[in-house]
Amino acid sequence: MDTTKSQYFRPAKYSELRAFTDPVLHKTDKWYIDFKSLEPISGKMRRKKYYVKECSSIRQRGRIANEMLSFLAVRLREGWSPWAAEDHASSQMSTFAYCLDKYMQYVSTIKKKSTHDSYSSRVNVLRQYIGMQKKPILMAYQFDTAFCCGFLDYILIEKGDNVRTRNNYRNWLFSLAEFLRLRSLIVSNPVDVIGLLKECDKFRKDLTVQMLSELSVYLKAHDKYFYLACLMEYYAFIRPNELSYLKVGCVQVKSQIIRLPPETTKNGKDGNVVLNKKIIMLMLDLDILNKPGDCYIFSHGCMPGKEYVGPDQFNKKWKTIRMALGWSSRYQFYSLKDSGIRDLANTEGIAVTRDQARHMDISTTNRYIQRHAVHECVKGFEGNL
Repeated sequence: MDTTKSQYFRPAKYSELRAFTDPVLHKTDKWYIDFKSLEPISGKMRRKKYYVKECSSIRQRGRIANEMLSFLAVRLREGWSPWAAEDHASSQMSTFAYCLDKYMQYVSTIKKKSTHDSYSSRVNVLRQYIGMQKKPILMAYQFDTAFCCGFLDYILIEKGDNVRTRNNYRNWLFSLAEFLRLRSLIVSNPVDVIGLLKECDKFRKDLTVQMLSELSVYLKAHDKYFYLACLMEYYAFIRPNELSYLKVGCVQVKSQIIRLPPETTKNGKDGNVVLNKKIIMLMLDLDILNKPGDCYIFSHGCMPGKEYVGPDQFNKKWKTIRMALGWSSRYQFYSLKDSGIRDLANTEGIAVTRDQARHMDISTTNRYIQRHAVHECVKGFEGNL
């Protein structure tokens, strides 16, 4: 036997032909998975360990452990090294429930109630969708493009929401993914390649001059307090959520201005909005300005009161009035803002309207103005050609 030849041609062990060993689960007091991987700098095999997070049940913990084993095995075969970025690699082992908990901690710091409630609601819908799956995602790395597409299809098809709602969810999902990416909980943003769907023409329609007159007559006879809310929507372009937070102390009668606190506005900035004389006169008629400054202008029943009532009451009242007047559902409470912007732009110009509506750009104001009218004056226009 040629011992010299056997010394130099000894068959290599499988572990020596590759730069890692298979990951193994150890069920001790603290479950963990370990394996050995080649460290490029030292050229030596080093042991790497990942702990399996504790769960409410052994079965759930076992599922997470199996997902981790499968993920690590695939990544190692693809040539991934845990030593390239140890902190980054460790974060990939986080559960998706942990990721959402971290995100909700961030959401809890948002002062604007409408934004806080919106984000919280969407997280709840996302959790509901995960719970409906036969194989719910468990780990952060499973939050991928395929999962996000499935969730957005669920919003559009199964829940039956419109394209705009689906697009809003897409934008929110992108921001959630960015939150996770910036904290190294995922490698890249899986929503980046998912586009927005084309939206149809706006469902909501402006109110005609005749309809505005009918509304004025009806509300003066039946509900002057809600008439005040409608006047603020039409003349001051104050959003329903902002209306719900208005207090008597926000009104400056002499200058005919109402101040909107930054925590209540859409862009988080305070704003001074000019009040039409009709608004001031009705507030005086209803004796609202003699109420305490910390009193909400639109509390229960859209009447002044100490208790905060959300913006839903405006839509509920509007629906009742719309049915009484026999109008289509395309005419909504927010249609008053569309109509006010249209009428002010036609009377005082687009620049004045932009400032009153608190728009950053005239292009935003233009989107509120529906261009479907036939102007009779054009038929007789002579021009200079």
